[in-house]
Amino acid sequence: MDFKVSIISAPTGYGKTTLLAHWRRTEEAEVPFAWVSLDEQDNDPIRLWRHIVEALRRAVPEEKDFLADVLVGMGAVGQQLVGITLPTLINELAELPHRIVLLLDDYQFATDDGCRESMEFFVEHLPENFHLVLATRSDPTLRLGRLRARGELAEIRTEELAFTEGEAASLLNDRLHLEVGADDLRVLLDRTE
Repeated sequence: MDFKVSIISAPTGYGKTTLLAHWRRTEEAEVPFAWVSLDEQDNDPIRLWRHIVEALRRAVPEEKDFLADVLVGMGAVGQQLVGITLPTLINELAELPHRIVLLLDDYQFATDDGCRESMEFFVEHLPENFHLVLATRSDPTLRLGRLRARGELAEIRTEELAFTEGEAASLLNDRLHLEVGADDLRVLLDRTE
């Protein structure tokens, strides 16, 4: 995890969530994971960040009052998310004695300007012990070019998630014992992308 941010971007059905779940299982004993699956109703900055804060709190249960002040701040009327709440969150994350990963699945639903601005601020100020993973059907409106130029962005795209002919043959013939011929395999790959 040498990157600040990882993006897994591909259309529906390419296995983004499956890949993340497998990665989580392999790393679970080593690094705490906070996982948030988003939907259309999470396109609100306060709702989005409440989900994130609760997931982070569950990921580090040994830290008793972890992010309690952030939750209180989010409930305050007129509290500035970017100006006050997120800096508090970032500071508390930086004080953790270990690394932590936040996975935001279906991030394409976070299109509201407030969601975009708050996530941009968060990404620009991520502490060294934090890794953000965004699984999405389309590129987020973050400054990806800047992250790439700094070497802070890992990307997994459609091309990396799609099966090669050899991988498909291995799955269908070796693992599932279906004995699919080479011609049928090519047709299957073409039709299913």
